[in-house]
Amino acid sequence: MRRARGACVATFVGALAIASVLMAPLQGCSSNGGGSSSSGDGGSASCASNVGNSSGNPVTITTGQTSTGMICYQGVSNWYAITVPAGSTLLDVSAAYPASAQSQVQLDVKVYFHATSSTLTLVQELMAQTGTDASTGPGAIKTTLLATKPGQYYVQVSDAHNQNFDQTNAYSLTVGYASDPDTHEPNDTTAMAKAADGKPGWLAYQGDLDVFSTSAASANDLLALALVNPASAPGPITYVVNDSTGATVAQGSAPASAKTFSTVLAITKADTYYVTLSYPDGTVPSRAPADGYTLTLGTLSNPDTVNNHTIATAVCPGGGGSGPCSMAYTGNAVTLPAQMSFLAVPGQSDFYRVDVTSGAALVLEMDLTSSSSTVKYALDLLTPDPGSSCQTDSDCQALNQQCSKDTDCELSHACLPAGMSQFCPTSGVACQLCQGAGLCIPTGSGGVCAAPQFLSAFSPGQAPSGAASVSSAQPLFSNATSYYVRVHDATNANYDDKNPYTLTLKMVPEPDPLDRSTTASQRNNFYDPYPTAMTDRTPDKMRAVPLTLAQAQAGVTGYISYQTDEDWFSLGSLCDPDAGATNCGIDFQWLQPVSNVKVAIFVLSADTLLPEESFAYSGTVPPASPVTGNMDNSSCSTCSFGTVGKGVYVQVTDLHEKAWDYGGGGQYSFKVTSVTSGCPGVCNGAGNGSMCVSECAAKNTCCPMLQ
Repeated sequence: MRRARGACVATFVGALAIASVLMAPLQGCSSNGGGSSSSGDGGSASCASNVGNSSGNPVTITTGQTSTGMICYQGVSNWYAITVPAGSTLLDVSAAYPASAQSQVQLDVKVYFHATSSTLTLVQELMAQTGTDASTGPGAIKTTLLATKPGQYYVQVSDAHNQNFDQTNAYSLTVGYASDPDTHEPNDTTAMAKAADGKPGWLAYQGDLDVFSTSAASANDLLALALVNPASAPGPITYVVNDSTGATVAQGSAPASAKTFSTVLAITKADTYYVTLSYPDGTVPSRAPADGYTLTLGTLSNPDTVNNHTIATAVCPGGGGSGPCSMAYTGNAVTLPAQMSFLAVPGQSDFYRVDVTSGAALVLEMDLTSSSSTVKYALDLLTPDPGSSCQTDSDCQALNQQCSKDTDCELSHACLPAGMSQFCPTSGVACQLCQGAGLCIPTGSGGVCAAPQFLSAFSPGQAPSGAASVSSAQPLFSNATSYYVRVHDATNANYDDKNPYTLTLKMVPEPDPLDRSTTASQRNNFYDPYPTAMTDRTPDKMRAVPLTLAQAQAGVTGYISYQTDEDWFSLGSLCDPDAGATNCGIDFQWLQPVSNVKVAIFVLSADTLLPEESFAYSGTVPPASPVTGNMDNSSCSTCSFGTVGKGVYVQVTDLHEKAWDYGGGGQYSFKVTSVTSGCPGVCNGAGNGSMCVSECAAKNTCCPMLQ
């Protein structure tokens, strides 16, 4: 039998754009083209080979047999044929050049079914991906195809572009058939969906879809899905859940792991639901016994009976549905009824609403407890921004407030990079805006965007972190009449349909007169609930309450009434310039109340805002009774002094910026008890190590700063 010329074969290949092709004549064009032989015959591939260069004279191969061949000329194809018996529905195909080969040929393998005596139907085209397998040279092909019918299958091997050839290197081709071990097959469509029966299944061929179904009797049910995808499996298993109309309910991925992947999904109607399993594109299928998956699929009753999973459906504790709330804050402390619920599905959020009298400044305490060991709870305080109108949540990635730095955004604490927004002053021109919460609060006709005032899981520079129990107290001072609390998992991935959480919200008057204004600039701090992320303290400095010496000597009181609360004061130069000395000793007295707040007082340089002195109660909190402390320059460990003409700032906070106390027993105080001319004889410098000029130059020990 003579070989067909390369040009004759190229013409045939050009006709492969359609699914079925006519077979070439048994006697092809006369030529030295092609080049293929079966290694099972004991021969080796060469460009002088006389068979396999057209569909009319393919090389007959047997299952599992490895053949070699060469693409010797431009446009040449090599052909092989294998007979698949009844009961074998899988066809393994692998082709590759040796790992050491340097070839310009990109292998292309087309598999056809011999449909009629003169027609081949294309089953699949496979193309080697260069560099996908380090054990091969210029790419490799390895997969399993579905053989839908028994009979003869043809395999065509060529260069993917019909341009390159290689008269030096031979490729290897192995084709074999097998039966599918998956007893659920065929189940590739919803019409053929099977019930999950606990038996193993396999995604055994390229493009294999395994479809399973279950029925939910109630819209309050949850779909429960558990998937064992063994660690030895070739890749993650993607799942897609659809209802009977084909609408996607959920989708996700179960990694290859020794652990069972489990999830539950919320539904909105009684219906039949379908779960389709597949491998990602490019995954090599497997029917190895160890790689079989096991699916458990069914329904269970949803323990969460409250539909408050959007900000529009937020629930008012104490009554009122989604608002107005029956138990609003009007000036007196209000503890709202505890709310018990479940984060029963991944990604679930529960929203709660509190209403307050317009113009009221107060503190909202949020306490959540749970015995869950899986959910890492997070609490978010969301505040409406009336200047940011919206129609949908997507309108609220930013607020209608321009900025250039984070401290321009007191309500959301973050200035976004320049970007496009409907709030930019010039249409089509990017601008910087304060960050929004991505939530639009309905107000009737449209809505207003929510600002992320406080996020308990936020940790600057780190991944969000939650806990089984979360507590915080935050100020409400924006003149809004409604605020929202969101409960969710910190990662939005964990859930627990067995263990509920309990949320208690309490609204109390702000006890600190200097923190009571609803005008932010009239408060004695710049509000930022993430103090470790705030590197520029200038905004706090600008709001410090100025104190005269007489006021400082009379005593200053205040409250650390919410988490990360700070109170700022400024003191002018306390040294008497007429006394003749450059420096003066300053004695302080302070009071630690019976409170969990460990009151810390920092005396800061007016120039650098770095601490010069600091003092705090060193015992455990709360103490049994109020404790008075003195920093009276009686020893080097408590030295404190000032310099003529230089003022200081005083910062009061909880030492660890964690605790708060808005009760009457939480009031702190401090005062200046004396000012003496000259540098105190027992110390040689301020807490930051600066020298107290010549009076202290002979001293060898510095006064340590409180750490």
